[in-house]
Amino acid sequence: MMRRNVFKVIIVGEGGVGKTCLVRRYVDDFFAQDMKMTIGVDLSVKTINNGSEDKILQIWDLGGQPHFKDVADIYFRGASGMLAVFDVTRKASLDRLVDWIDRVHGMIGKIPIVIVGNKMDLRNPAEGIVGITKEEGGQFAAKFESPYIETSARNNTGVADAFMALAKKLVPKTEGN
Repeated sequence: MMRRNVFKVIIVGEGGVGKTCLVRRYVDDFFAQDMKMTIGVDLSVKTINNGSEDKILQIWDLGGQPHFKDVADIYFRGASGMLAVFDVTRKASLDRLVDWIDRVHGMIGKIPIVIVGNKMDLRNPAEGIVGITKEEGGQFAAKFESPYIETSARNNTGVADAFMALAKKLVPKTEGN
């Protein structure tokens, strides 16, 4: 008999880093250039089959604008893991990611995390757009004992890898846990 485990996965990061685009690409294999910013919370579900068990990811995408931080603590409750996303072309989005991660850990304790550097398709050294390098992203992730995965929702590069890396770290809660 196949086991089915449900995991609440939260996506955190500043507004405009591409959190919703990552979720839409992963869940629906869809990308929209003119995606609107998330107002409040968007919930998506994706089932991953691993042979003997299904992992059902309830993916909670919270708007990253400052006024949504007021409701973030409610949104974090019960989370099993998180993708912490920044825009590789905007250093400030990486700097502020520490606040998001600390807030989650402060509210619900340490949970599995994957650091995601999104919008890698926008790097263009010829035009002077380098941003955060893969090495810098990896060093940041190491501080949180996390894998670092670079993605492009537009090109569908690394998106499934990011979610799968997190899914592999998710462990079902047992009674009394």
